[in-house]
Amino acid sequence: MVVLKKIINTKVKASSLTEVIIATVIILVIFGIALLTIDNLLFNAVKSNTHTIENELTELVYQYKNGQVTLPYSSDENEWMIYSEEIREKNQKLIVFHAENKQSKKKITKKTVVYEN
Repeated sequence: MVVLKKIINTKVKASSLTEVIIATVIILVIFGIALLTIDNLLFNAVKSNTHTIENELTELVYQYKNGQVTLPYSSDENEWMIYSEEIREKNQKLIVFHAENKQSKKKITKKTVVYEN
């Protein structure tokens, strides 16, 4: 019984309320900074994703090669303006499809060579 009283009566060192509050504030500040960083990374990843418009340009090149698209071509896809032009480069005729983002002004270009018979 004496042993039990010694175990129960031993004092446990505890932190003061001020230390607990300061530790909690530090953890919350670190969590807030991490959350803002992750949000920024995800926003930039979504903003710079151009796979859908690149697929659209590839599809336009394919359709042009198979006679399904007439030139000059122009269309609006959500935030992107798509247009085409015909240029000559080193004695070759090229068809260039451009896609330009209306907000960020980012440009994507696909070229195809036209073989004249």
